[in-house]
Amino acid sequence: MKPAASDRVLNDLLRATSRSFYLSVRVLPKVMREPVGIAYLLARSADSIADSPNLSLEQRRHWLTQLHARFENHADHVAADTPAEVVDLPAADAGEQALLRAWPVLWGSFLRLSAQDQQVVAQVVATLITGMLFDQRQFAGGSALQPVALADQIQLERYTYLVAGCVGEFWTHLLYQHIPALADWPLLQRLEQGRSLGQALQLTNILRDWRADLRLGRCYFPQSLLQIHGLNVVSLQQGDTGKAFGALRAGLSDLAMAWYRQGLHYVLAVPRRSPRLRLAALWPILIGVATLDKMQRSEHSDSPVKVTRGWVYRMLLVSTCIVGSNVLLSLYYKYLELSLRKVIKRHQP
Repeated sequence: MKPAASDRVLNDLLRATSRSFYLSVRVLPKVMREPVGIAYLLARSADSIADSPNLSLEQRRHWLTQLHARFENHADHVAADTPAEVVDLPAADAGEQALLRAWPVLWGSFLRLSAQDQQVVAQVVATLITGMLFDQRQFAGGSALQPVALADQIQLERYTYLVAGCVGEFWTHLLYQHIPALADWPLLQRLEQGRSLGQALQLTNILRDWRADLRLGRCYFPQSLLQIHGLNVVSLQQGDTGKAFGALRAGLSDLAMAWYRQGLHYVLAVPRRSPRLRLAALWPILIGVATLDKMQRSEHSDSPVKVTRGWVYRMLLVSTCIVGSNVLLSLYYKYLELSLRKVIKRHQP
């Protein structure tokens, strides 16, 4: 397939498979848009295999291990074709199936990247697949009747790094490679801030999707924290959303907020003359904080909480107008954080 045609396929897949992330990809400078989009779609395709209800656990592990090896040792595979069998693997729905069928296009696009970009894309995809394999092992014995929980907060932080924090590192490496204005960045500090932002987004997903995860036999709330609050997976199954659960969720929301603040520092460190780069990292932060706020206010809802399109459009307008001001961005963020903290405070002992 010609590059122009494959670009259209990638863009259509991105728009179809991502809601908020698509916004960030589209606003990026062109030099970063392609490696970021390809990395997302490669990882999203692997996730389609990890979540396929039509494959046995052994089959899922087999294919994830095969793909992990390909990206972990990408230098040995740069001339290789994509595994032909992947395109025919069964997925959960038509959208997921379209991703798998696009594997030859995705792999071809990956091979057209520069050697530097291939390296960072391969690294982040391999790490994300490691997170998927962790899921397969950790929750192998879990079921809707007997969910399995993570052991402790160390395991939670490790998991959030594997499936999201590594993306913040990937994003930072790309910025460092492609944006000359950032050549003097203190790289280790920015890597830590980018990692924290990714972890905050994943912890927000965990807090939003805990009911659905329980139905899949998975509990990402650490057993050690559940015990501190007098809870367990059985009480969660029974719909315990009382004071104990409110305190648990408030504590984890506090952790997410600490990570989001690191993300804000990351945004403010991007030069003001690079508004696209600022907005690409800022929008997920603002949507994440607003999602936490809405969750806290909708504690009895059984449906996953999402901010409305109207709120997103207003946020896009406001943030675009003030993106060049560190003071105004900080004030806007603090306004959202203050709203959330007022709700969290109600649930803290």
